[in-house]
Amino acid sequence: MKTETKPAGRPSVTSGAEGFHNTLEDAGLKMDALTKKTDQTVDRLKVAYAQLQERAQEASSAADAKVRENVYTSLGLAFGIGFLTGILLSRD
Repeated sequence: MKTETKPAGRPSVTSGAEGFHNTLEDAGLKMDALTKKTDQTVDRLKVAYAQLQERAQEASSAADAKVRENVYTSLGLAFGIGFLTGILLSRD
């Protein structure tokens, strides 16, 4: 950055304004780059979320199907465990 000097040896006001303008311009470029990078990251996260949501839905459907296939087995086990727990807790 070139600094002009006045006869009294002071830097000119215009050189300071130019430096400030350059700093603002650099900040704007960095902000644009950061915004672009943030947008890309958000897009990747949206895709990952959609994939995860789909996998969770598939797992939930598979678990629901297994429970519905083995309803009586599940009920029998729950009844048996409850019965045995009741006997053990009622003993003196």
